[in-house]
Amino acid sequence: MRKEAVIFDENATWESIVSYFNNHLNDLGWIRSETYAPCQMYFPEKEYLSNGKEGYVYYRRENYQPLIDYDEEDLICLAIWKPEGQETFNIVFLTARPSLFYLISKLLSI
Repeated sequence: MRKEAVIFDENATWESIVSYFNNHLNDLGWIRSETYAPCQMYFPEKEYLSNGKEGYVYYRRENYQPLIDYDEEDLICLAIWKPEGQETFNIVFLTARPSLFYLISKLLSI
C-alpha cells in the first residue's frame, strides 16, 4: 500500500515528522530499523532521495531478528523530503508484505 501526503506546517521539520511517525508506529509494534531493507526497490523517489536524514527511513516489526528473518519483506518505508524552493514537505508511506504465494512456497520448501 502506498499513501502520499503533503505537510503545510511552517513549523515542521524532517526530524519532527519522523518523530511523529516513530511514536505512532512504535505504539503499533514497529521500530525504526538500521538493518538493510529493500525500500529503494519500491520507491521511484530513490533517484533523488537517500536513506536517512532528508530522505527515507524504514521500520520492521518489533520482534524482527536480522539473522533469522533476513528474507522477510514485512516492512514500512517512509520517505520525507522538502522540494527545492518550497515550504511544504512531501511524504510517502509505503507498506510491503510477502505475497500469499511467497509464503506458501516458503512453507513447501521446508
